[in-house]
Amino acid sequence: MMGTSKIKSKLNEELLISLFDNFPLPVFVKNRNSDRIFYVNKSALRKYGYKKNYFLRLKYSTLLLYSNKTLKRLPSDVIHQVHKIKSGKIINVHVTTHKIIYEGKNCELIIIHDISEQTLLTKKLVNAEMQLRITLYSIGDGVITTDEKGRVRIMNAVAEKLTGWKESEAKGKPLTKIFNIVNEYTRRKVENPFSRVLREGIVVGLANHIVLISKNGKEIPIMDCGAPIRDVEGNINGVVLVFRDQTKEREAQRKIEEEKIFAESIIATVREPLLVLNSKMIVVAANKSFYNTFNTTEAETIGKSLYNLGNGQWNIPSLKELLEKILTQNTAFNNIEVLHNFPKIGQKTMLLNARRIYREKNKTDFILLAIEDITERKIAEEKIKKLNRMYRLLSTINQTIVRVRDSKELLDEITRLTVEIGEFSASWFAMKNGNLNSISIYSSYNLPEEYISQIKKDFYSDSKALCPIMKVLKTGRYFVSNNLLKVQETF
Repeated sequence: MMGTSKIKSKLNEELLISLFDNFPLPVFVKNRNSDRIFYVNKSALRKYGYKKNYFLRLKYSTLLLYSNKTLKRLPSDVIHQVHKIKSGKIINVHVTTHKIIYEGKNCELIIIHDISEQTLLTKKLVNAEMQLRITLYSIGDGVITTDEKGRVRIMNAVAEKLTGWKESEAKGKPLTKIFNIVNEYTRRKVENPFSRVLREGIVVGLANHIVLISKNGKEIPIMDCGAPIRDVEGNINGVVLVFRDQTKEREAQRKIEEEKIFAESIIATVREPLLVLNSKMIVVAANKSFYNTFNTTEAETIGKSLYNLGNGQWNIPSLKELLEKILTQNTAFNNIEVLHNFPKIGQKTMLLNARRIYREKNKTDFILLAIEDITERKIAEEKIKKLNRMYRLLSTINQTIVRVRDSKELLDEITRLTVEIGEFSASWFAMKNGNLNSISIYSSYNLPEEYISQIKKDFYSDSKALCPIMKVLKTGRYFVSNNLLKVQETF
């Protein structure tokens, strides 16, 4: 017969076995010395796929995929092992062991917790985080992510360079300390994007003229935006900040502004009138000389079509065609003369020159139209031409006088030369008869009959004082008439 203590021990062992048989996790009992498996529960049979009798012939170490040297100890006496089940599938498990006495032998109670799915999820999470880091670190802009309290979690290399902080130094520190921004002109601190994102819950951007003060005090003009990081439930658990160095852009913009001011200064001081037209021939700029020359104002010019300025003096089909070609064919035109009776300033001759101006930044076309008033020059040129004709005419007549002896032939030659070289419309000689009682036209060239009739009519009229011939005969001075038929109206 068994003693009372043995009976109690037996009952406790049976109760323990009954409990483990229904335990949801795989449970083994192995001999601590021989490593033989003495017991396996139903969950272990299901998990590993072996029959119970087969299990009880195995050593526990045969389940291990790797040797014991590869095992990794975890806190609280938990061991991480890799097992291989009957199907060949590899599972990651956490093993908890307890020393027990089983059937009078020194044994170990082993409880298996399959962490394969957890391990897979962890790997996916690690891979995702690694991909995220690779992405963030390869972006050409600075990137900083924070937690929900605004503490730095991740910084890429560009962010390190711009802020002057290493990621290892900045991690866990407030973003306000790492990302120190002020207004470029007022020098006042600017609200940190983290606060705005947290407050508004949307993507926000910085205002213009913001500079980042790095750890070493260097000031860098930047442009940035911040966006919330949300969990699956939509709660904000952090902020991502993306920013970039705008030093080159600001410098380029500054140069553009300087060039613009420089160009406007040149235009303003140019003596000739200048207009800048857009692709629709609308005036977008004009210099002071234009307003002064055409006696107009900025309000009457800017925003108006070139063809509607004044009384439509520029609405010339040939000019329209030339201006359109400048834009479509990238051409130019030079020295186009326009003769027009302009409002307020009268009849003028204007010389036009035009060039296409293309702005790469915003892909826009403009035309620079230069206008020069050449009225006085044209008048002077005509005077010079006339004087040159007169000089040539007189020189030729002198040569003719020397060469031709017959008086009638000489006068005929002189009248011809006067028309052909002097470019007069007609020429004639008249001889007076007696005391100015009559005249006879002795020689003429290209003289119309109506002119001859008018000459005789004027000479024989009662008002001889109005006759140009009488004026010449009485005064001995030359008289010029552009229209002999209307000459009386001038006396």
